[in-house]
Order: sequence, then C-alpha cells, then structure tokens
Amino acid sequence: MRTNFVVSVTHENKPMAGASVEVYGSGENGEAALLLLGKSEADGTFVVANLRPGDYWLGVTLLGVRAAGSDCFYVTNRPSRKAKRALQYSWGDNPLVVPQLAGKLMERQPGTGGKPEGILSPIPKATLTLRNTTSGASYTTTTTEDASFAFDRVPSGVYVLEVEYENQPNHDPRPDHLVVKINPNANAGPLSLIRMQSGDETYLAPSTPRN
Repeated sequence: MRTNFVVSVTHENKPMAGASVEVYGSGENGEAALLLLGKSEADGTFVVANLRPGDYWLGVTLLGVRAAGSDCFYVTNRPSRKAKRALQYSWGDNPLVVPQLAGKLMERQPGTGGKPEGILSPIPKATLTLRNTTSGASYTTTTTEDASFAFDRVPSGVYVLEVEYENQPNHDPRPDHLVVKINPNANAGPLSLIRMQSGDETYLAPSTPRN
C-alpha cells in the first residue's frame, strides 16, 4: 500500500515558499537515494506522493543551505485513515544573531607536517554575500589582506551568508554557507568566522555566542 504526505515548511513560525524539498530512501547499496525533489508552494506545503512502506529522510534547502539537517520518517504497511499524514520541517531556527555582520574570516589549519593543530590563518580576498531569505536582496563585500570584512547598514532580517574563495591554495572552490539574522538589539561583540574541515566537507563556525 502506498500513501501520501503533506510537508509543511516553516521559518520563524511562518510558511516558507520556494524552498527545495528532497526525499531520500535507501538505494541498492544502502546509500541514500534521491526519490522526490520539488519546491514548497506559497503556503509552505509540498506533497510527498506514492511512498511505499519503509524508512525515508526529508531535507529542505533554501539558497544553498539545509539549515536543519535531515528528518527521518517511516511509512507503515497499514497507515491509519485517522492519522494526520503531515510532516513539519522548520528551516533555519538557530541562526547566528548579530546587530551587523563584521569581523574576520579565518581558517583552522590541520595539524600536519609537524605543525600543531588549531593554528588560525587569515583568508584574504574572499567574497562574502548576504542574501535575504524573503526578499532576495543581496549585499556583497570582500575580506582585506588581514581577513577583515564588514557589511554596512544591512536591514534587519534573516539572510544566508555565502563565502566564496578565489586564488586560495588548497581551497575547495565550493562556497561555504551560514544562516545569519540581523537584529539591531543583539549583543555586539568581536566576531570571527572560522572555516573548519570535517572529512571532505567544510563549514563556518562563528566565535560569537548564538542568541
């Protein structure tokens, strides 16, 4: 027996339209296989149709960021007619909160070649872009020779920060992403964005506390 679900994508308790919804199942080798891909509607919903019984994983991406990991769900052999066939996915509920985004972009070097682990190196000439998750408005700046950067007078709201690295030795050309909330009432303080390595992936780790 196959069944359908409705996925409701929200952000800050509001429907999120235009997000990429992905449903994965287990492939032949036990690896995740993409089964369904689509966009959430204006009311934040997406219909997941004709699933066989089994385990599945749901991911939601907006502006290149899957900001809440993957949610697992199970389709039973005999789903109850009274059961509410709906899945809730809340995107980006733990952003970096700052009054304005400024600081330094650093990279934590691995402990190889006799060097101690944990040394921070500046990343100059990187391009940083803030994109508003609602309006799509974007703001761009670059890091200086000492890796400093600053966005001036960015309006309040939630943004995706994209960091691109050019002409940097040993840097994967793929950009890194981070969800940022600009709130003038947030506590100000020094900020470092530290590029970290985890296996074959990289990510940005802010040094400021999250609100």
